[in-house]
Amino acid sequence: NKEQILVTFSVTERDKQKFYLFIFRRLTNIEKLVKAPLENKNKAKYTWNNIITSNKKFKEIIEIAKIYSQTDENILITGESGTGKELIAQSIHNESYRRNFSFIAFNCANIAETLIESELFGYEEGAFTGANKKGKKGVFELADNGTIFLDEISEIPYHLQSKFLRVLEEKSFRRVGGEENIYVNIRVIAASNKDLKKMVTEEKFREDLYYRLNVLEIKTTPLRERKHDILLISEFFLKKELLNYPEYSIDDFKNILDEISKFNFDGNVRELKNLLKRIVVLKIMLKLSDNKILEQFKIKENLKINPEFSNMTL
Repeated sequence: NKEQILVTFSVTERDKQKFYLFIFRRLTNIEKLVKAPLENKNKAKYTWNNIITSNKKFKEIIEIAKIYSQTDENILITGESGTGKELIAQSIHNESYRRNFSFIAFNCANIAETLIESELFGYEEGAFTGANKKGKKGVFELADNGTIFLDEISEIPYHLQSKFLRVLEEKSFRRVGGEENIYVNIRVIAASNKDLKKMVTEEKFREDLYYRLNVLEIKTTPLRERKHDILLISEFFLKKELLNYPEYSIDDFKNILDEISKFNFDGNVRELKNLLKRIVVLKIMLKLSDNKILEQFKIKENLKINPEFSNMTL
């Protein structure tokens, strides 16, 4: 019917035979995807049900967070990397009246200092060399009526903090190269794995911004302080990993899980998840024994707590 189609193909070889995989895509479908509203991509997918814990202290933290979600105040979530700060932020958003609007996550440490301002506040046409001809919305505009989650807030350059404070207080800002004030209705949830109060005393973080962010505070608990959760979380992640290996079950990993539940996991859940991926490869694909696998991790664990290495830099 003279309809335009985009065709891509790949070749694979098996048993000395070539196989061709052709993929046909309607261009109209691709255009629809491109034009789909950004809001559809900026949804918070996690809720309280995704937080796995049997720890009394951590359960209390969650109950406090649930109460905070019913308010519209700014929230500061502090704690080590991998302790579920974004998980809590998304859950708060999904419990709040803003749940049907955007949840925008922005990591302040993952972008060059020179680009942070244009990413946060957007820019007008021709604001700088290489700028989009039509200009661009910043994350504050994209989060209008919803929640903006600013991870590693400590990494926002000092000279931008005053402008950032103004957005929190007046709910308005100007794009880079723009002259008009843009008003937004947002809730800010910030997170930091650094001691912001200490940074304030060292004059690395503005005191007025710290108190504006820290209206309500949530402090997460590291994994080493909730040892019983290591086994629960391990079983949860391991079940996911084993979906591709139906011949194996959790019971096949029981000895390994019992041993790693004694580890400290300085990298918390993120480190535990990566460790489990490695265990699956070592046991299932390389067919290593439990003892051989544990030998590798025990060496690693001893290095962590050996005081001889505690003051060494990379």
